[in-house]
Amino acid sequence: MAGSVLFSVPPQASIPSADKIFESALQNHERGLLEQAERGYRECLKVNPSYVSAYINLGNLLSSKGKSVEAETEYKTAIRLNPQSYDATYNLGALYLSMARYDDALKYFEKTVALNRRHKSAWLNMATIYMRYYRTKAELGLWQSARDSLMRAAEIDREYPHIYYNFGMLHEMKNEYGIARQYYREALRLYSEKSPYYQKTIQRMQYLDTVLR
Repeated sequence: MAGSVLFSVPPQASIPSADKIFESALQNHERGLLEQAERGYRECLKVNPSYVSAYINLGNLLSSKGKSVEAETEYKTAIRLNPQSYDATYNLGALYLSMARYDDALKYFEKTVALNRRHKSAWLNMATIYMRYYRTKAELGLWQSARDSLMRAAEIDREYPHIYYNFGMLHEMKNEYGIARQYYREALRLYSEKSPYYQKTIQRMQYLDTVLR
């Protein structure tokens, strides 16, 4: 009896899932392997064009490379796909802040805190923008908006030194030097001595010491 010849059928090549591709890209991103990370995020989006986290991380990567226009596109795509993503709205606001597009930045930080009232960094950045506006316009409402934003941030994290540093700057703007010094003292207590803001705070306090004499 003639023997039969069996042919093995090669298994179909498995396609990595979008999740696996994303995790690999994220690992490369965290290691500083930006080119590999960018390729990974883009490959992830080919597999799943609705992968919001990939758009956000790709935007972060592009922003770090100075590609602001491309980063803006990625963040806006993430927001279109998921309007409830406060990570996307915050990062777009932060991008606009770095580009000195303050009105646009404020708009997206406001969206962020509307989605997540406990987003400390958004409140702090809003305060920064209001303080910048107050320097040029000197309108009391802007000062109060900055104060209110800082108070919101303080409600979230009372041990965060930047809050007190900014409170100090805010009161110094109104020549309320005694109050400003109290806030700087609290910031100094919380800052690490290795922080560049530690020395900045000392300098502000030394300046106020001369003013208050």
